[in-house]
Amino acid sequence: MNERSTTGLIGQSFAIVASILLAFAIDAWWEDYKEQEEIRSLLEGLVIEIEGNLRTLETEMLFHRAKSKSAVEILQMMETELGEVNPLRLDELINDIMWWSGTDFATGTLDSIVNSGGLKWVEPIELRSQLSSWKDKLELFKKYEQQDWDTYHDKLLPFLALNSNLAQLGAAADGRPGMTRSYEGVYRQVPDTEMVNHKVLLQNQEFHSLVIITNWDQGDFEASVPEILEHGRELLRLTKSVVD
Repeated sequence: MNERSTTGLIGQSFAIVASILLAFAIDAWWEDYKEQEEIRSLLEGLVIEIEGNLRTLETEMLFHRAKSKSAVEILQMMETELGEVNPLRLDELINDIMWWSGTDFATGTLDSIVNSGGLKWVEPIELRSQLSSWKDKLELFKKYEQQDWDTYHDKLLPFLALNSNLAQLGAAADGRPGMTRSYEGVYRQVPDTEMVNHKVLLQNQEFHSLVIITNWDQGDFEASVPEILEHGRELLRLTKSVVD
């Protein structure tokens, strides 16, 4: 085999190897491109998801603040002469602290990004960090909701079942605390049982403690939700900066 033939074979070999490497590089680039486009599409959906969760948090914050306000008003009544207490207003306030919430946050898009391993494709790093901790923030809110429910269901409701007229308290509902419209439902019916003056509860130490605990539960929301909202708004800003 002459020198020219050998050189030609070597050249062909290099060309083949280069073609294979180029094919691999193109495939890798294409896979990366598809991954990034998929993540971009998910981030567009995430914007809608975050906006919805922020609206929910803002609404629920109004609810818990209103519930706290009602609890504080009951505590103030306990320091007032019973003759000066409006029994109908007291029923409304007790009804207020009997409300609870079970928020269902939308996290499907976030879960898709995290569970698919797509978080590594998210840029900038600050957005990646905010995303990785967002669900923990929402879970913290859910934890406080569970605490509020436990106080109501395991402590306040059993006490009121034994020491009040629940039908009468239910009929006092004028809407979920923090709502701007009145509540119309079955509990607006006038109870058939004899009306009870619940002012006696204002002198009950156990009831006093339960109202305080209820107010403490609302304080946990007040302490945490503003930070959760701030986190969510920053996450929304960063996400929009990527997809816009």
